[in-house]
Parts: sequence; C-alpha cells; structure tokens
Amino acid sequence: MEFEAGTIVSLKSGGPPLTVVEVDGEQARCIWFAHSDDRLQEARIPLACLEAIEDEEDEDDEDEDDEEE
Repeated sequence: MEFEAGTIVSLKSGGPPLTVVEVDGEQARCIWFAHSDDRLQEARIPLACLEAIEDEEDEDDEDEDDEEE
C-alpha cells in the first residue's frame, strides 16, 4: 500500500493510531497523541512496519453500497 500525508496507520505490532505527515523513501514521519503524558509524539518509522487503518466512515459507505446492489 502507498501511504501519503494524512493517512491513518498503526504499527503492525499494535499501538495507537498514527497520522502520516510525510513519506521519505522507505520511511514515514508519523505523529500521534500520547495520552500518558498529554503530548504530541513524532517518529520516523519504516513503511514495512505500518498498516493502514480503515476509516469507519469509509466502511459504512462500503456497507451501504453493498446493500444497494
């Protein structure tokens, strides 16, 4: 999957939702809100470690499309 700025992702190993800020080669700069210390965190993460999180609204739209067919 291609990631772009604004894509919501998570680590394949689990953890909080992350927002891709930019993709640079084989890494993505991601940010997330850490509830433990109420701070915005940032890290560069290899793309191989990330997977996209499907937006619940997108899933609802797909379900409605399936029902119409």
